[in-house]
Amino acid sequence: MRTMQFGKYSKYMQTLGSFDDDESSSSSDASPVSPENGIEYKKVLSGPKSSSETKKHQPTFSFLDILTAISSKIHRFSPQPTSSAKGPTKKGHRRTESDELHTFPRAMSRPKHNSRSMVDPTTRPLLAENSDVPHYDGNSGRVSFSDVEEADINADIVKMRSSKIDEEEDGATAFAAAKRARKQSETSSGSYSAPTSGDIYSGRVKAYRSAMVAATFLMDYENARSPSLSSNIESITSSQLHLCQLRHSNVWQATIMLAAAALFYASCIEGDDFKHSGALLAGLTAFSVIVFVCDMLIRYHYKKKTTGSDNNVQVSGDDATDDLVKLRKTRAGMWMVPLSVLLSALSLNTVFIILRREDTVFRRAIWLSVLKPIALFYISSKGRDALEAVYRVVRIVIGVLCVELFLILSFAAVACQIYSDFPGFEDLSSAFLSLFKLSTTVVNPSIWMPVYESTTSSAFFFILFVVTSVFYIHSLVLSVVFQTYMQAMSEIRDRTRSDREDALRLAFLTMQKYGDWESQSLKLVHVRVLGQALALLRPHYGPMKINALLQIVEPDSDGYIDYKTFRMKVPKALRTSLMSTRPTTIFSLALELLAFAVAVSNLVYVIMVSSSFKAHWWNSVMMPVGSLIALLGIIELILRCDFLKIFGVASPTRLDGTFDGLAAFAGALSLYGERKKSVYQFCICFMLSSSLLKDHGFVSHFVSTTSRDSTLCAALRVWN
Repeated sequence: MRTMQFGKYSKYMQTLGSFDDDESSSSSDASPVSPENGIEYKKVLSGPKSSSETKKHQPTFSFLDILTAISSKIHRFSPQPTSSAKGPTKKGHRRTESDELHTFPRAMSRPKHNSRSMVDPTTRPLLAENSDVPHYDGNSGRVSFSDVEEADINADIVKMRSSKIDEEEDGATAFAAAKRARKQSETSSGSYSAPTSGDIYSGRVKAYRSAMVAATFLMDYENARSPSLSSNIESITSSQLHLCQLRHSNVWQATIMLAAAALFYASCIEGDDFKHSGALLAGLTAFSVIVFVCDMLIRYHYKKKTTGSDNNVQVSGDDATDDLVKLRKTRAGMWMVPLSVLLSALSLNTVFIILRREDTVFRRAIWLSVLKPIALFYISSKGRDALEAVYRVVRIVIGVLCVELFLILSFAAVACQIYSDFPGFEDLSSAFLSLFKLSTTVVNPSIWMPVYESTTSSAFFFILFVVTSVFYIHSLVLSVVFQTYMQAMSEIRDRTRSDREDALRLAFLTMQKYGDWESQSLKLVHVRVLGQALALLRPHYGPMKINALLQIVEPDSDGYIDYKTFRMKVPKALRTSLMSTRPTTIFSLALELLAFAVAVSNLVYVIMVSSSFKAHWWNSVMMPVGSLIALLGIIELILRCDFLKIFGVASPTRLDGTFDGLAAFAGALSLYGERKKSVYQFCICFMLSSSLLKDHGFVSHFVSTTSRDSTLCAALRVWN
């Protein structure tokens, strides 16, 4: 038997630490065996020792650390902790022997405040009787064990050290583990270098480009259309990105609508005199052709690298983001070839007619006007949906009608053989026509009454035909049409949902591919990149509103979100509309009351001016009343906008394009000065005043704008 000093294992003991700081501190204070008691553990080795070795003072440890190191050798003689004492294990972690090393000393080595020794005195004789078990002498502070036991203790200490490291790694998140692994790999390879200013600038450009591409895909999701850009995200160029944004801008959409309107308006003047309408017709055709050709070229440029003809996007799953989204050929792209043929024919026909000066009437082939709806199906997704549903219904209806015609033909063949002596059933064609008329119930019962008067049994034949054709076949046609239409609309909705899912998936992949290293390795998206995309998607939102939208997404503590959260929370954030609240003060309330009074007064004034109200006192007060209403409107505008910043308050209402447009139209109509336009002016003022009853704070600004223009113009008309 030998005794050894545990100072040799100080480097291992330092890695262990205490299991519970508060608990270990209270235990060390109450225990009579601690480093403050001056107990040292000496090592007695065979062989000569140098004087320096004997004088070397080894560090001391408490009995708690020593008992932790040798607990694996005495646990069979000590009461084993039950499953309830072990405590719950972490989710996804299997309890191993290393966990027992941590759990066992917690239950056995912590003394209570009234204990005198770290070991239960009743266990000392048992430990002394067994020679294979190390024996602790509380008086001398020595632990005796054999040579094999010494090697086992060394292995136990190393095992406890590794278990401590494993516990730390299990407690860390996957993000921290990946970050630590990356740091270690960079340190070991020596490839890490500080980022330069060029790297920082390129990183910002990369992040901004990622946000622009993601914002484009999110815009496609909002508009329920297939992804505009290519599914190969790395191949998207800056020109494709800018052209896509141009094509989906409001200005270009308005231009496309004007081109379609010009194309259809040209059909109204095709038969007019060439000298009067030739230049206008040529201009409308040229404008339509140029706009549609530019739109097709833009579309072809940013769609030319889209690959795949089907859709294999998975709706759910952990590895769903690994699949590259394949985009189908959009229905608008399918109409490009027919539209190109139509535009080419229109251009050639227009040039040919202009060159032939001898014609006095501008004539076109009728088939050109028939093909003009192709332009509508090209630009309208709703029109394409309706056409697809009608096409599916027509195919089914044609089949059902063929069955009905075959049934009528069968009955006609029988009637031709039985009732050939009666008029209307002489041959097969006349019998078929008579029964077809009978199936429409237009000539019922005038067709079969002569036959019935002669042969009463013919009632069975005709009643059977009427029941079969009218009640069964016609009901079948209606039910099939309804069912086919509902099925077609369901498939269209499923395709639209799939297109939106594609756009959402591509937005996530874009943010992930152009994100940092952690985003690419852990399949996460940082909320910073999402915030940039939302800022581009909502340019009228300030930083506070963007942060409010990001709070809906609910990222984790590190600012990352996975695809499951992205798919559930980002659509909710896109559907959320944020409006700035304005404080309600006495000034704002008074201003709202003034705007309401001006609007109502203007409504009554316009009604009286536009009507046939002719009172003797009205001509004398019309001018002062109109001027007063106009003056109050101007005062209300000055107080609301506060141009000189005298009051230092914000406008209690916000602008709106719809009501601003109505107010501007009403003002322009009043400035026109014609009395026959007063009816339209009255209708617009009535609409605005009706809306004012719902939300006078929202509409009063626009109503007051209308009131200023209309009342001032009415007063000027009276003055003149």
